[in-house]
Amino acid sequence: MHVAGSFAIPWLDALIGSWWLYPALYALVVADAFLVVVPGEIAVAALGALAMSTDPAALWLLIPVAAAGALTGDLACYGVGRAVGLDRWRWQREGRLGAAVARVRSVALRRTAALVFTARYIPFARIAVNLSIGAARLPLRRYLPLAAGAGLAWACFQVGVGTAFGAVFREHPLLAVIASAVAALGLGLVIDRAVAAVRARRTVERDQHDGVPFERIDPVGDEADRTTTGGTMTSTPQPPFAPDAAEILNALHEFFPKHITADIAPAMREPIPGVPTNLELAQEAHPGLSHREVTVPGYQGDEITLSIWEPADGVKSGAGIYYIHGGGMMIGDRFLGALEYAQWADELNAVVVSVEYRLAPEHAYPTQTEDSYAGFVWFAENAASLGVDASNIVVAGASAGGNLAAAVALIARDRKGPAIKGQLLEYPMLDDTQSTTSAQVYREVGLWSGTSGDSGWAAFLGELAPGSDAVPAYAAPARATDLSGLPPAFIDVGECELFRDEDVAYATRLWAAGVSAELHVTPGIWHAFESFAADHPTSEIIRKRRLGWLRGVLAG
Repeated sequence: MHVAGSFAIPWLDALIGSWWLYPALYALVVADAFLVVVPGEIAVAALGALAMSTDPAALWLLIPVAAAGALTGDLACYGVGRAVGLDRWRWQREGRLGAAVARVRSVALRRTAALVFTARYIPFARIAVNLSIGAARLPLRRYLPLAAGAGLAWACFQVGVGTAFGAVFREHPLLAVIASAVAALGLGLVIDRAVAAVRARRTVERDQHDGVPFERIDPVGDEADRTTTGGTMTSTPQPPFAPDAAEILNALHEFFPKHITADIAPAMREPIPGVPTNLELAQEAHPGLSHREVTVPGYQGDEITLSIWEPADGVKSGAGIYYIHGGGMMIGDRFLGALEYAQWADELNAVVVSVEYRLAPEHAYPTQTEDSYAGFVWFAENAASLGVDASNIVVAGASAGGNLAAAVALIARDRKGPAIKGQLLEYPMLDDTQSTTSAQVYREVGLWSGTSGDSGWAAFLGELAPGSDAVPAYAAPARATDLSGLPPAFIDVGECELFRDEDVAYATRLWAAGVSAELHVTPGIWHAFESFAADHPTSEIIRKRRLGWLRGVLAG
């Protein structure tokens, strides 16, 4: 930097005249992305003041160097987040730090632009946000322009702070440097205190909402456990949420409805602007797979769409997986769950077919069930052309899709085909009566509430009253009186959710009918936990269990 004049301070003169000043500033700003303190802000503001006091032309170089360093640091954080995730270590999941990480991660994809721009001015928030966005796997093509814009805006702002003091103290450059550095640090502290105050106010408001905050929901005890069933009060102690699961749930409910009803279902099906779709995430995570679509006849001959995922290199194991998505029968599409089932295709060299069944309330039973069965029939009949052994296909489904997968297994048995190698049921929605203990105790807590369940069953069954004798087993597999002759099953469910007891009962009845069943009840978690807390160690365990079972069944 050219300096007009000397400060009569040898070390400062040497610093300002050094060729390595800009590379050092760049390195400092890059490192600042990983630091809790604010040396980058201080350095940029201080040099801005110095430049304004001595050589204003230097500002044109100072801004791009600072912006480039900011972008590099942010990209490094983003890359670490993609590679490592946010829940690998215990300190990332516990205490205030764990709570902050969970909260930021849960909204990273919803409020990406706002987070990227504002977090730059808050110590530590910058690394948390960029790690979270990386761990959430926001595509680089979407993240890069946001990070670049935020870095440039930040550099201009910090240099602006410095130049303001440089203009005031033009005759005293060293004083301008000190004043701008103090101002930058003070501004960071003020913003920190403002953020803390907002967070505290929101916590108080959340505590007052419905009487208790989500992280204090513990369905154990005289008051928290009482639920009304047909006018009768019952009190049954049940396991509580794990502390980190409760915190993640609390964060989720900042944007995810506590109750999902038929009237809001159409709006929830719409894509969220700026958020990558499940299809995009799966394709980016598994570039070795190809994806294509076919339309086939569904219920009553109406067309439905199937997505076919297969190894792009054509190397296949002969295994097939037919996947049916969840969503309470009212929301979701064939790409819901794509990140996991694409992993199955990738690691098992399998072909995965996912069905787009029609949703309630626009379409009622038996449309969803028959659409799902029709798609499976097409898969089996075209298995050879897909490189799949027709006798080596597993039917899999999550939540409402678990209901449909279980129903497809029942129908295939009763209609004498096609053959099913196994049924993988992820926390399946099986019992329309919702009369079990877990369905009552966890009715008002968790990701999928009893009200959501009421709406889903009513929309799905249409003119059939939930809980009435008119509901058939193909609609509610828990009602099936004969489970013999069904394929081996894998069932997993959260310990703290509505479907726990009905899923355990279904596994027990499969055993009683002579059907092999592997059952997992994961402690402390709510419905579909691993789908919303993808980087949590428990979620990794859940996914490994499923993949291991699939590997064994499809290789047998």
